[in-house]
Formats: sequence, structure tokens, C-alpha cells
Amino acid sequence: MDIKIPLLPVQKDFITATEDFVAIVSGRSCGKTWIGVLDALLEVLKGNNILYMCQNDGAWYKGGWVHLQKFLREFKLLEHWSWNSTYKTGTLFGKKFYVGTYENVDGARGATECSTLYLDEFMLSKPSIMAALAPCLRGKDAQGNDVNPRIRAFSSPNMESLWQLMIVEAAKYGIRVLRSKQSDNTFLTEKQKSVMNRYIFDPRLRAQEIDGEIILDGGQTAIINVSDFTNVVQLFHDNGVYAGLDMAHKGQRDSHVFCAVQGNRLLALHEFGTCDHMEVASWIKRFHERYPIYKLNIDLAWSELVYEQLRFTINCQQRSFAERPPVEDEKVLLQYANIRSWGYFRFAQHTRDGLVWDVESEFIDKGVVSELKREACHTHFLLDRMGRILIEPKEDIKARLGRSPDVADAAMLACIDRPGLLDPAMVAREQQADSRERDELEAIMSED
Repeated sequence: MDIKIPLLPVQKDFITATEDFVAIVSGRSCGKTWIGVLDALLEVLKGNNILYMCQNDGAWYKGGWVHLQKFLREFKLLEHWSWNSTYKTGTLFGKKFYVGTYENVDGARGATECSTLYLDEFMLSKPSIMAALAPCLRGKDAQGNDVNPRIRAFSSPNMESLWQLMIVEAAKYGIRVLRSKQSDNTFLTEKQKSVMNRYIFDPRLRAQEIDGEIILDGGQTAIINVSDFTNVVQLFHDNGVYAGLDMAHKGQRDSHVFCAVQGNRLLALHEFGTCDHMEVASWIKRFHERYPIYKLNIDLAWSELVYEQLRFTINCQQRSFAERPPVEDEKVLLQYANIRSWGYFRFAQHTRDGLVWDVESEFIDKGVVSELKREACHTHFLLDRMGRILIEPKEDIKARLGRSPDVADAAMLACIDRPGLLDPAMVAREQQADSRERDELEAIMSED
């Protein structure tokens, strides 16, 4: 079938790309869903099954379904097409066009022998979706050969999505990213573009929704931006292992998270998920046998049982987030409302000073470092009635990110007692003092 359709440059690059994972990240009204549905239909016409995922049923029937029906009519394929609305599965010449939603990912698990996975507005999904859907990309293709799996994703940016961070680090995850903005769409009229631009008042949202700009910082009140993270590990004057543990209520609503840093790099970042406190304590004891912990700070909430299991083996201390910062400097006490605020800013400062989080280790869970960055970059501070710095309530962060900032809390606890960079002036004075002591000792020895 010879199909000739005018395409925008980003659409042409998308449909001709040969990489395993290709993603369009662009502004609204750039023809992302349109080209995604077209690519999916062409893949079915090649004799392959595909799985098309979108936000929910409403998004499918208002978007992808409309485009698909138009293509079927234009290509005179409607008489060969059948649709099962119960299972949201289309059949064309015996091949399957499976449709699933991010609201019900498990409903797509039965789709197999799919050559390509399509993720429509993938920024609205969780990256963990791949754990459920990757096994769908297996089996045999139309020629009886093993499926050569592809992933095709398209979305507007979303500053609160973990995918946003993964797209910035695309090379690390093997993703080819195609960029476009609304002004590149020559099929839109100037009137249409003007209306959309005029009524998005927030300049950051306009940059995101219209120009497709990837915004990673949480604004002026965020404690840290993603650009503050470094990948270059440098020597550090203290090689002790400093750790933090954030405990969840019965392990049900949120996650237990353990974090440890050594020198200038992350050593461990482990998310336990649903398990009891005895399992958490046993895991940390095994880690301590391998890497003796110098100091472990544990969030006071829900931690009594694990603290009792660890306190005779490990130098650990329960910390209430509401307590005062553990310093004697009155200026610091007047500046920060509590230890949580002080700890988060220590985390940010240690990171800017060269503490590297993006490393690999047998004790670092895959993907959790990206979650740490997302939580940290979207944790905001405000001022209390006394003018002191106060980190926003956990409930606000949870409402914004869809989860409690357990990973960031554990990292913050690990940074509370970790020493910072030495003051250069202090280092110089100590070096001068050492030099004088050596000169005096040499003088005494020469007299003998």
C-alpha cells in the first residue's frame, strides 16, 4: 500500500527512526498522538501486533480512536477492521491492535507477541509501567522470527513526572528524544496558536505546554535543581559511612527507605516496600557487616521496633523532624525552624559541593536515584511566622508527586551528621601548623 501523507519534520523523524526506544517530547498540538496512531496502524499492516497505551478510556476515545477511524476510512480498511469494545482490541487482517490505559495497567498484561509498545502522553504514566508491559514485547513476528521489540512514546513535558528526569538523561537509558514546539506545526492557523498562547497565563506552563520546554526545577522555592547534581566523584576528607532510615507506617501506605553515603558518593539506596520492621533491621545489619556504619539517623515516626533491634549493634539515633537542628550556632538556630529544614538544606549543599548520587552499586536499587532527584527537585521551602526556613508539609509534596518523599527523607537523614567541605582557610592554617611542628621536630633532631 502506497501511503502519501504530508508530515512535519518531527513526525517524519519519528516514523523513520530505527532505534529501539524513540520519544517525542514537544508542546501541545504538535501532532504527537496523530503520528503515534499512524505508526501503530502501519505496524499492524506490516503483519505485527501492537500495544497502544494511553491515560484512560476517555483519552483514547477522544484522541487515538478518532485518528484511527479517520485513517481506516482514508485507507479503505474499515471493512477489514473489527473492534471488541469489552477488551479494547482491534483486529485488522488477523493482527491485533491492543489498547490499554495507565489507570489499569494490569489489564494489558495478556497482550503478547507485540512488536511495538506505544505510550501516548507517557509523562502521565509511572516509569514502573515498563515492568508490567515489557514482557508483552515477546513472541514471534509475521515471518515467524522472534519479535524485535520497539518502544514509541510521545508526550508534552510534565515538570512533576519522573519521566522528565529520565528524558534529560536519555543517553543513560538508551532513549532517542525528538523535540518540537507548537510553532513548528504549520498545519495550525495563526489564530489557533494565538488563542492557546494568550490564555496560558503562567510563563512556566506556557514554556512547557506550548514550547515543549523541559523544566526540571521546582521554581525559586525549590531546595535544589537537577543542574546542581554532579557525576564526577572527587576525593573527600572523611571516609565514614553515614546513613539514614525513613520508616513507613506498617510498610503499607509508603515505603521504608535506607540510604548510606561514604566519602563523596552514594553507597546504598534501598527501598524496602511492604515488609515488617524485623526484615528492615536484618537487612541493615547485613549491610553494616559489609560496610560498618559510623552514624545512622532514623526518623522517629514508626521506628521504635527497628531502633530497638539496631541500637546495640549500630551507632544510631532516632530523630524527630520537629526537633531543633543539632548545632550550637545561634544564627543557624534562628535561620531554620527544625531539623528537617536544616537537614534538607545540608543535603542540597553537600550535593552542590560534590556528593555524587548517580552511581551504581549492589546496594542501590535501579531507578531509585532518579526518584530521589525528582523528590528533591520538587521539595519547596517557605518561611514561618518568625522568618525561619521551613520545608513544606509532607502532605503537599505527596499531593504534587503522587507519593510521599520517603527516598529524599532517607537521603536527608544520611546528610545530617556527614561533615561538609573543610573551610579552605582552616585547611591552610592546619597545614601551616603541621609544617611548623615538622620544622620544630627537625630542629630538635638536628641538635641531637
